[in-house]
Amino acid sequence: MRRTERIDLIGRVILDWRERRGFTREELARRSGLGVSSIGAYERGERRPGGESLARICIALDVEPETLFGEVARVEADALRPLIEAVRKDHRRVEGKKQPAGSPELGDLFVLAARVSSRCGDSGGLDALVRLISRIHLRTPTIEPEPGPG
Repeated sequence: MRRTERIDLIGRVILDWRERRGFTREELARRSGLGVSSIGAYERGERRPGGESLARICIALDVEPETLFGEVARVEADALRPLIEAVRKDHRRVEGKKQPAGSPELGDLFVLAARVSSRCGDSGGLDALVRLISRIHLRTPTIEPEPGPG
């Protein structure tokens, strides 16, 4: 997922909340004290709102930041699902082995990375987290359970 696609995610969530509230861009701009062009740029994913702008938008939309970022994390995780499935299939094909019981699936680690990245407000760190998890996971040997007596 490219950086510009991740920026677009917060814009999509802001647009969704604005529409839920029945506000026009002009109304959200007036309520938040931001420019109409800024609201439009955020919603189109051309720019990412900074901390103060996000605070103003949350207040204007009457939405808690946790709710807003929870939705961003869900949208980001949903966008990663096709990649997760492709990597999961490829990994199983290459390994040809089952994961040991109780070990996390690679896809679960990607979703965790997306949530951590979103919660920290550092969406730029997602690519680094995904690369790190991939390297660790692909280098970790699969341990097969020893055959039982019999």
